[in-house]
Amino acid sequence: MTRDRFAYHSALSPEYEGLEPLDWFELDGCSAYAHDMTEGVPSVFTASDVTLIYAEPPWRHGAVRFYERIGKPPTEWNRLADSMVALVEAGRAHNIPVMMTAGRGRPWSFLPAADAVADTVISGAPGKLYAWGTTIPVDSMTHRERLNFVIDKAGRKMANAYCGYGYYPLRAYAERGTRFIASDINPKCIAYIHKRMIELTTGSPHA
Repeated sequence: MTRDRFAYHSALSPEYEGLEPLDWFELDGCSAYAHDMTEGVPSVFTASDVTLIYAEPPWRHGAVRFYERIGKPPTEWNRLADSMVALVEAGRAHNIPVMMTAGRGRPWSFLPAADAVADTVISGAPGKLYAWGTTIPVDSMTHRERLNFVIDKAGRKMANAYCGYGYYPLRAYAERGTRFIASDINPKCIAYIHKRMIELTTGSPHA
């Protein structure tokens, strides 16, 4: 039912058309809002009902494109890197497992030492899945395997930073009923998630 329903927000692909910017919504125990993670980790990400923090932060060149899409100059890479570290530390401080995808090699050496690491594929490129406060039972996984693994680990409610079009939380909600809190810098991404949530909760397409 959900195989091709949800879009994945990639710097390599055109934006989804026909969306009006939306800053925030809440529906059926799920919420999403426009937020730049370089401004800090939202307190709702570490609320007592959150059972997993998941993030697919932008790579250096992709970040430039994402900021262009909202009409803002790109932030410095070290600020984005700091926001990723802050997300991991926030999870650790509240005993919430954190999973994060990243590239390979020295450019990502700023990340705290992970409890588990697996090879994976991100937008067709080789990457890593890092985990803190939890384990990864395999050494490598495809994108589909990573999706299933994250959904299995999400539990009651997942927090998703740099969420894009909300591919992971929407799939978790559709397939397991997992609630979510998600954020992205682009208000049109929030509008897309809202559109799909209306479809999921009403059973009919939302124009």
